[in-house]
Formats: sequence, C-alpha cells, structure tokens
Amino acid sequence: MYHPGVLRAALVSHQGQRLLAVELAPSAEAATLSELKETLAWACLSEIRVFPRIPVDRRHNAKIDYPALRRLLSGE
Repeated sequence: MYHPGVLRAALVSHQGQRLLAVELAPSAEAATLSELKETLAWACLSEIRVFPRIPVDRRHNAKIDYPALRRLLSGE
C-alpha cells in the first residue's frame, strides 16, 4: 500500500493461490499494475486483481472486510 497508485490492498489465499487484491487510487497511472507486478516479483503472487473498491469494516474504515472480499473473489 506504499505505492502511490494504490489506495488499498489485501493479500489473500484464494483457491490455493496467493492473490493480491488492489484498489487503485484515482490518480493511478496506466503503468501502475505493471510496476506492482515488477516490484512484488519476490512475493511469488499468483495474481494481482484490481477492484473498484475493496470492502472495509463499517466500524473501522481502514480494516479490510475479508469475508466480503472472499465473496467478491468467488463471484457471489
């Protein structure tokens, strides 16, 4: 989340894969995703998936709502 083009990010295990869910900042440039892939090559991610909005807990606007994120990943 220290990348200037990333607003929120969450690392999850989904169907046995290491997946990084990313919500890009409105000011993100087109190259942001390729920069992330290059910068995070060491993490051996299976996929980086961009979402318009990553769900957060209603009580804590900064805490990721992982059950809601898993539902998004499953297409529910």
